[in-house]
Amino acid sequence: MKICIRLISLLLVLALLPAWGAADITSRNILSDDPLGSLAVHQGQLYAMAYRNLYRVDIGTGGLILLTPETPGEDAPALERIFGDDEGLLGFDPGAAALYRIDVSAMPATAQLLRTVEDWTEYYMMDMAYCAPYLYAYGGNKVHRLNVQTGDWQALDAGNVSCIAAYKDGLLLAIESERAADGWASRLFTYDFDAGKKALLAQPLGTLGNTLAYDAARDTVYTANNRAIYAWAAGNQSTTHIAPIPKGDSYALTVLDDQAAVITDGDFLAIRPLAAGAYQAGTLTLLAPIGRAGDYRSFYQQHPETDLVILGNEGFATPEERFIQDMLTQSADIDVYLLSDQNLLHSIKEKQFALPLDGSPVLAAWASKLEQPFYDAIALDGHVYALPQEVFLNIPVYNKEAFEQLNLTVPATYEEYYDFSLMWVKTMVQEHTDYRFDPLDNGMDLTGVLARIAAELERNGQPLDFTAPTIRNVVDKVAQVGKLQVDTGW
Repeated sequence: MKICIRLISLLLVLALLPAWGAADITSRNILSDDPLGSLAVHQGQLYAMAYRNLYRVDIGTGGLILLTPETPGEDAPALERIFGDDEGLLGFDPGAAALYRIDVSAMPATAQLLRTVEDWTEYYMMDMAYCAPYLYAYGGNKVHRLNVQTGDWQALDAGNVSCIAAYKDGLLLAIESERAADGWASRLFTYDFDAGKKALLAQPLGTLGNTLAYDAARDTVYTANNRAIYAWAAGNQSTTHIAPIPKGDSYALTVLDDQAAVITDGDFLAIRPLAAGAYQAGTLTLLAPIGRAGDYRSFYQQHPETDLVILGNEGFATPEERFIQDMLTQSADIDVYLLSDQNLLHSIKEKQFALPLDGSPVLAAWASKLEQPFYDAIALDGHVYALPQEVFLNIPVYNKEAFEQLNLTVPATYEEYYDFSLMWVKTMVQEHTDYRFDPLDNGMDLTGVLARIAAELERNGQPLDFTAPTIRNVVDKVAQVGKLQVDTGW
């Protein structure tokens, strides 16, 4: 019998005006209910794979057009990765190490076995890339190259590879991490299968992500991490930030004519222009160190014209430390702060560190439904300056059915609660080992109960007199419970 619930409160604080970016709205966030894992381009069309479901992506509308049967048969190949070339699409089934040619010229799309690579069944290929006639893969601490036309394949020992891409002149490009004096350093390497050699291409400053694509037309490398797309061209000392993407693990990255497409967490397909900064007309920057785009799925659905840029602490110990610093310096880099220290609310309201939210009828109506103590905490002079994203109370609760089964009376006062606790521990706990009860959990220890009593006295306009007999009696009973050896069963 668990007689408690423990949860955490979090505050959403809106501060400062949104920062509007370039006016060129050529990017799009596409949400998928079918987790996507791989991307390919054929004749300028973007395709996405979700296990046995193949989609054509309508970049203009954001639609996902299913090309395979809605209920594929058990004999349908489980394609984990797809690739594009002049003939159509290729698909790879890792379980059978089988490569298929996919015909997308008619509906439904059909897959025909091209060849199997029996030796590849020994490895799980962590990443794959393709540029006709070569299929590249990384697995088993090796990089592999398969000639799709002849079936010949080669393997070279590899370093700590995070992602690969087909590069020019038949080379393979890889991002590898190597231990450095101050931690780990990411570098670009090339693998020459004909010469059997590996060479360092560059160690650019800036970010190298965990997905990789090479644009031969621009001789530019594109990479994505869990927040953004970056570009690097030969001769540059550092990578260039191209555009933010919905925050989450990046699964796949590919390049279209003038755009890049990246999948994050399987649910989000982000289309971004290749020109740096030419992304969404509107961006909203959130300070949410543990936040991910999936937490704001409904926002993406309702506001496709606005992109969320979710930041971490970026050199600060806590979001609260960053918030205080930004308020002192009047920084306008962040629009929304997610804070958990409610002690900041007083300063936020008094010094107007946040914009009043009641200008929105929706937010004003929502705030008006809060219980008075919560409303008073976030409002001042009729204006709301913060919204509780989650409000949970650390209060004792009880299992009604358990009390009925054991023919017990539910305690209604603090004295009755601790009398019940003493009775349970002394006479009942050994007979009912299938029930769980910690009498001093969830704020019912001495400090917690005195704080509750003080809050009730304050709310009722009564003096804080802890010498009153009823309170002293409660303190005595808490001490008695505390002296007992309580086996909670946890």
